[in-house]
Amino acid sequence: MILRVDPTVNDVAVLSFPRDLWVSISGTTRQARINSAFDAKDPSRLIRTINDNFGVPVDHYVNVNLCAFKEIVDSVGGVKIPFNYRTKDDKVGFREVGPGCVELRGSQALAYVRSRSGYKYFDETKQKWASDPTGDIGRINRQQDFLRRSMQRALDRASTNPATANALLNVALQRVITDDRITPRDLLTLAQAMRNLDTTGVKSYTIEWSMRRIGGESVLMPIIDTDSMQQILKVFRGEAVVNRADGDESAGPLSVVDGTAFIGTAHIASTLLSVLAADGDTTTTTVPSVSPKQKRLGVFPPDDPSCR
Repeated sequence: MILRVDPTVNDVAVLSFPRDLWVSISGTTRQARINSAFDAKDPSRLIRTINDNFGVPVDHYVNVNLCAFKEIVDSVGGVKIPFNYRTKDDKVGFREVGPGCVELRGSQALAYVRSRSGYKYFDETKQKWASDPTGDIGRINRQQDFLRRSMQRALDRASTNPATANALLNVALQRVITDDRITPRDLLTLAQAMRNLDTTGVKSYTIEWSMRRIGGESVLMPIIDTDSMQQILKVFRGEAVVNRADGDESAGPLSVVDGTAFIGTAHIASTLLSVLAADGDTTTTTVPSVSPKQKRLGVFPPDDPSCR
């Protein structure tokens, strides 16, 4: 997952990479699933693989392990998710919840974002349990939704409760692994710059794909030549910004401050990769705005702003 943040205008965009994307692995002559490029001790191969295949440059990384993920969720008092159905996943230990607005904490939150092939919901019409047939694609949409909701929860709690802000900072300093060019001061500066972020404006995208069988196995071939995908990639290359809203007077060409690209990796069930555009200098560049559209697949929560 790539997260691009521009604190100068409070803009955030998210781009996810399905684990079965078939790509050229950097530094080798082979092609394989993109998740095979990940090495927790050396993320450079994954960084190069993403750049080589999609033209998205990355400068820094952040690694969030399972324990850190649970501590972050608990430090903000849990994250609320609106479930349309009774939901569970026995494979990863996600206990049955819903329907309704449910607050997930620690281990239960971790199980939820890890849930993939075992994700089940109760079909009231057929009166039986059904599986999300989209597998990793459905999980991507749930993870993106969870990220947005957890960001909003952190902003809500930290802005009114100094203890929550301190707890988040302590977890970041003690549990979150970064490259040696990101300092605690950098993280704090970014957090302060984004304190007025409106998470309802966070835009989420996924690399487009088509299914193919290679060597007897099903893989996903990236499709990056569509108009929508080209617009999306321009955003994550720093060549465009996403329209905040159709019809918004602020939409259109915007002046943005160039920044340093941060990459972060969080290893939950699959690799979580983030690129953060931070306020690194004062060079102003005018870039076009775009409005890419994508259809979301899978079973994921509704957009219910009352559940937060």
